[in-house]
Amino acid sequence: MSIETSNKILKVTGIITLIFGILGVIAGIVLIIGARALGAVADVAPGEEEAAAAVGMGATSLIVGIILLISSIVEILEGWFSVRASKDNAKIMPAWIFAILGVIGSIVTLISSIGDDTKGVAGAIVGVALSILIFIAANTIKKLNG
Repeated sequence: MSIETSNKILKVTGIITLIFGILGVIAGIVLIIGARALGAVADVAPGEEEAAAAVGMGATSLIVGIILLISSIVEILEGWFSVRASKDNAKIMPAWIFAILGVIGSIVTLISSIGDDTKGVAGAIVGVALSILIFIAANTIKKLNG
C-alpha cells in the first residue's frame, strides 16, 4: 500500500471514527444521567423490591455509561490523531498507538456484544474494521517513513 492510499484511509476512517466517538460520548452521558434518575426513582419507590431493582438498574447504567464514555474518548482520540497524521506523516506515532488501543477496545466490545441483538454485533464489527484499517494504514506509513 502506498503512502497516498494510507493517508486517504487514515483521513476517511479517522473522520468516521471521530463521529462514532462523539455519538458514543453523548450516549455515555445519557446513560450516566439515566443512572442518576434511576437513583432518584429508588428513593420514592413504593416497595423494597422496586427500590432494589431501581438501584440495580442505576448501578448497571452508571457502569456501562462510564465504560462507554472512556472508550468513546479513546475513539475520538484515535480519529483525531488519524486525521492529523494523514496531513503530516511525521505525527504517525500517536495515531498508531491509538489504533492499537482502538483494535483492542473494539474487539472487547465485539466479544461483549455477542448474544445481543444483531445491530450491536454489526456496530461492533464496523468498529473492529475501522480500527484495523487505521492500524494498517498507520503501520504502513510508520514502516515507509522509517
